[in-house]
Amino acid sequence: MFDRPTIRVVIDALAPLADIPRPDTDNEGDPINGDSVLPYLSAEHAQLVRHASAVVYEYARTTDGEPDRRALNTMTRHGFHATLNPAQYEPDKQVGGVTVGNWYLDISDMPCGGDEN
Repeated sequence: MFDRPTIRVVIDALAPLADIPRPDTDNEGDPINGDSVLPYLSAEHAQLVRHASAVVYEYARTTDGEPDRRALNTMTRHGFHATLNPAQYEPDKQVGGVTVGNWYLDISDMPCGGDEN
């Protein structure tokens, strides 16, 4: 059974990310769950990011892995601009993310920064 998170669970997971300070590394514009940011966060903040990423990844997709437009629109209506679309060169992969304050949370099928390998 596909036990999907509710919008309340999603909001509760996303809201704390807005208060996470940006690490003092060269990461301007990089996603909060990317390789140039996540390792430099405190353990507590990194756990919040991992949790939010997992919850939103699941919420933003249908049971067959396609973008759930209703879920994406619901997140946007609640103040978290969300996108998820087929990748340009690999249409079977989804790319997108959610804006949380000054942060961008990557919810793409491919890991932040590129290749799956």
